[in-house]
Amino acid sequence: MELEKARVRLVQILGRGAAERYPPFAAVALARFDCWVDRSPVWPEAAEAARCRREFEENMATLEEAFQRSALIPGLVGRIGDAASQATRGWTMS
Repeated sequence: MELEKARVRLVQILGRGAAERYPPFAAVALARFDCWVDRSPVWPEAAEAARCRREFEENMATLEEAFQRSALIPGLVGRIGDAASQATRGWTMS
């Protein structure tokens, strides 16, 4: 079940362009997911499977945070520009 949820997260973030926008993190997330999948059936409690999962989760968290921040920036820039326009309305340069 954990692997299925992780796969859905990975497919979604890759579908949003993670490989093009953040290639190192996307590559490591994919590689660590593959490692986790490969080692889980044989050694589900093994340190190697746990390490793969931890590194996958760390890279996914970085990717998800990067996408959240990039989604906020355009809206924030627009609001800052609007506020600056309103604040300077009626001003003239002397």
